[in-house]
Amino acid sequence: MTEVLFRVADSYASINNRYPFLAVIWNPETRRLVARSDRATLTRSLVCCALIMGLFNLGPKFLQICYLLDRARQLGHFPSSREEAFAEPRHLISIALGIIGSGGSILASFFAVFLRMYVIPNSNAILAMNELLSAKGKKRYPLKVKKNQKRASWKFQDVVSLVRFAPYLMLCIAPAVSSYATYKGTDPLTFILYWIPDRILPRSGRILVKIFSFVNLTLACITSSQILLGAGIVLTFAVSPRFQLMMKESISFYDQIMIISNISAPAQATVSLVGVLGSAFATIMCNIISVKMYNVLPLNMYLLAPFWSIVLLIILNLVLKYGSQYELVSKEMLRRWRKDVRLVKMGGIGRVYARQVVARRPVRFFIGVWNLNLLPVDRSLLCDYDTFIAESTMAWLVAFDKHK
Repeated sequence: MTEVLFRVADSYASINNRYPFLAVIWNPETRRLVARSDRATLTRSLVCCALIMGLFNLGPKFLQICYLLDRARQLGHFPSSREEAFAEPRHLISIALGIIGSGGSILASFFAVFLRMYVIPNSNAILAMNELLSAKGKKRYPLKVKKNQKRASWKFQDVVSLVRFAPYLMLCIAPAVSSYATYKGTDPLTFILYWIPDRILPRSGRILVKIFSFVNLTLACITSSQILLGAGIVLTFAVSPRFQLMMKESISFYDQIMIISNISAPAQATVSLVGVLGSAFATIMCNIISVKMYNVLPLNMYLLAPFWSIVLLIILNLVLKYGSQYELVSKEMLRRWRKDVRLVKMGGIGRVYARQVVARRPVRFFIGVWNLNLLPVDRSLLCDYDTFIAESTMAWLVAFDKHK
């Protein structure tokens, strides 16, 4: 699993490192995250977020939301597709996808710019611990030669090769999504063009604005997809199941995990809150598209909705599951260490060591806003998350049926 993640990160580096405005990049030679500190790169990163994904993409979608809310205030209920053209399902879905994609990328970029010197050292420390434990596991449990080993190895290589093509797949999908959105009028600048009279902006000017909207939306899709995929890799590294084995190796590994988790706790809680809410909103929208838009979208576009719904649900369930197991595994390890009779037989050093073990506490992660912890990451959170997805999807489907 660790080697697969490293190979996928190396494939992302071949694309992401070409962007001159990314504040955090992946070095495939050292297999570590690198924080760019030059002022020109950070300025380009903020300008890219403010213009491409902010002003020309996220801004019109927020104006569209405000317009729909104002229409709902005037009518006394949320407008239906017959009462308001911008209240059609495809427009509502474009609003949701624009806010999730561009908004999530902007937040991830701002975290990378302002917290790069705070988070990157801790992330690289986690990667180093992961590599060390993987090397120990290979020495302690060498692979046995079997008759079907060659066949299994080829299957594993095929899976790794397919996963490595994920960033290139997003590069191919982005122009298709942008062209469809521009043709159907769900791109961000179409809402602005709707309010500009023809005498002020003639047909030739509208065509140029449409071309600019297509180019900007394509760049926004490519940039946001690569940023969110890179953030997903870092998150997957952070909750890799191998770190639960670290605490079983020795107390020193446990202490390292405690130090890293305590240092990065404020940033981890905030990023977790944004990630969980954004993923939940995206999953709900993909579920709605899967149920309601099968006869509206073309097949190649429609299949993306159930695909990403399943992928997001699997990723969040894995992340929350492994995040909740930190506390369970650490409690079990502390219980065993406290009952270890060898510490008592070691004399004075053993008794001091035993008192240090008693003073240790389980590893716990929280979701919140910086130092304000709102929810603990435990098993009940995983159940509540799945229940929230199911209930919210049903509520939105019922609301769509009422306002047809």
